[in-house]
Amino acid sequence: MSRRLAQPERAERQMLLAAAVITATLVLALVVALLVSLRSEVPEPVLPARDATRALAVATVSPLGAEPRQAMLERPLFWSSRRPLAPVEETDEPVDEAQVADELKNLIVLGLFSDGDNGGMIVRFKQQRKRVAVGESIAGWELASVGAGKVTMTRGERRSDVPLKREDAAKANSKTNKSKRTIRASNQR
Repeated sequence: MSRRLAQPERAERQMLLAAAVITATLVLALVVALLVSLRSEVPEPVLPARDATRALAVATVSPLGAEPRQAMLERPLFWSSRRPLAPVEETDEPVDEAQVADELKNLIVLGLFSDGDNGGMIVRFKQQRKRVAVGESIAGWELASVGAGKVTMTRGERRSDVPLKREDAAKANSKTNKSKRTIRASNQR
C-alpha cells in the first residue's frame, strides 16, 4: 500500500518541478529582455527635409464689390454677345540652341522621380549626384517640369528640354552584368 501512495507523490513532485523550471525560464527571459531594452540606444530621429514641411501658397481671390457682383448676377450666362477671351499671343525670341546646349552640357539627367504632385530629377553635375525638385535651380536653370523621359529647364524666358540619359544606365548595367559573369565563371572553375 505504501508503494501506491509513493507514486502519486512522485508524479506531483515532477509536475511541481516542471512548473518551477518553466516559471524560472520565463522570469529569466523577462529579465534578459528588460536588460537588453534598457541598455540599447535609441536611434536619432530622422528629421524631415526643409521643403517637406513647407506650406503651399494658397491663391486667394479678392471679394467683389457690391456693384461688380450685382452686374455679374444680372448678366445672363448665355448672353448672345458674350464671347470667349481672345488668347494672348506670345512672341518667342529666337533661342540660340548651341548656347543653351553649351550651358547644360555638364548636366546629365540620370533619373526622374515623382511623389504625388511633386517630382524632380536625379542629375550628375560637376561630378556630383544631386536631387533637384520641381521649382529648384541648378546652374542658374530652374526645373520647370518633369515629363516622360525628359525634363524642362527654364532660365528667364528661355526653355530647354533635357532628355534622360539612358545610355549611361545601359553602360552601368553592362559593366555590372560583365562583373557578375566574371564572378560566376570563376566560381564554376
